[in-house]
Amino acid sequence: MKPANEFHFTRRGELFFMCKECRSVADRNRLLLKRYGITLKQYEILLTAQGGVCAVCGNPPDDRLLNVDHDHSCCPESACGKCIRGLLCSKCNTGIAKFDDDAETLARAAEYVRQGSVQDWMMLED
Repeated sequence: MKPANEFHFTRRGELFFMCKECRSVADRNRLLLKRYGITLKQYEILLTAQGGVCAVCGNPPDDRLLNVDHDHSCCPESACGKCIRGLLCSKCNTGIAKFDDDAETLARAAEYVRQGSVQDWMMLED
């Protein structure tokens, strides 16, 4: 039996029937189902398939879970579970969102970064 400090208290001051860890897992599962149409087990399978890292930058998650990335043209509000592309860190997820999931604009941005600094271009005039 787990010690009392591993449980939350109810409003009546009684120990909650589920420990903090189990409640956290249950809450995560409920959130994933509601927002993305997948279970926590499916999330973990995808995370394992990705090697436990962000699908874009390859970095492991920090203290938070990786974000579920989905095709917003299929499901603008919440994912159906069929249009999930992968799991991304917050930086990569935000970056892709800032480009409105537009692959052509993202490709142009990548080329822009590859081109180098303005200093490189300024040297062409000499």
